Amino acid sequence: MILIWNGDNQSGLCDKGEGKFNYWVKPELSFAFDSLFYEPTNHIKVIAGEWIALSEAEIAEIEIQIYQVKELSPQENPAETSHVVDGNGSYLGEIPTTDALADSTVTIVAEAPPGDGFYLWNKQSQAWFKIQAVDAEGKFVGNVPYGSYAQLVDGPPPKDYMIWDFANDDWVDARPLGVIIAELHSTIDQAAGNLRAKYITSVVGQAETYIYKSIQAKEFLSLDNPNDYDYPLLMAEVEAMQVANPGATIVDAANAILAQETAWMGLAAIVEKERRAGKERVSLCEKPNDAHLAASEAIQRINQIG
Repeated sequence: MILIWNGDNQSGLCDKGEGKFNYWVKPELSFAFDSLFYEPTNHIKVIAGEWIALSEAEIAEIEIQIYQVKELSPQENPAETSHVVDGNGSYLGEIPTTDALADSTVTIVAEAPPGDGFYLWNKQSQAWFKIQAVDAEGKFVGNVPYGSYAQLVDGPPPKDYMIWDFANDDWVDARPLGVIIAELHSTIDQAAGNLRAKYITSVVGQAETYIYKSIQAKEFLSLDNPNDYDYPLLMAEVEAMQVANPGATIVDAANAILAQETAWMGLAAIVEKERRAGKERVSLCEKPNDAHLAASEAIQRINQIG
């Protein structure tokens, strides 16, 4: 007796001892299988591409269920022609179904590929996917015919200046190293600036205002009998404080300014250390990927500060 089920073609061959016939309904068995080969010399099931010997219990079940397999009547026969692909998934066209079933080098597929480019058939997903590829230099060539490229990739590179690194199976920056390092320095500076902006107002002229507020606060507190009106920035600060605290004085304002400065200087020192160290590490890199990694690590350390 023979019971064969070809999962790729969704078709089978059966012989109950009265002659061979084709069928197109997968046998209902208690165990899982994608393809099945029960023949005098082979007792195999295939699951996810793995060939596994059938157990005695599975063989016994097949020998019982084989009599349930039915040959199709003329009215139930499949279409006279079928779409087929080769072993690589390339579309070969539409051929007689009987020829497709008899040819082990082709696989019947549900439909022809879309007409907007070059496609390959994915056996696992049972669907067409559009070819995206790179040439021998790693440059993205897009949708081209099968075999006219060096390697398939998932899609275009994240940036136009990237090429495919065959050794690491990933996109790499193909620009001159000096250009890459300069750009990464800027990204580190930006990360540091973004963190500072969480604690100080980052607008034109504000940095100078902070400096003069500090100078006036230190001078005011160093004098025995200062004239309040000689310190307009302190007067502005105390008026702002009095919105929430009517009892606030100019001394309170000066002390608050210096306390804020002390706290900010501690944070600024940590940020500056990580900014400068990060840029130095990037400058030492000899490969684009290493430079990108060093910059990412520097930005992560800056963001973790606060």
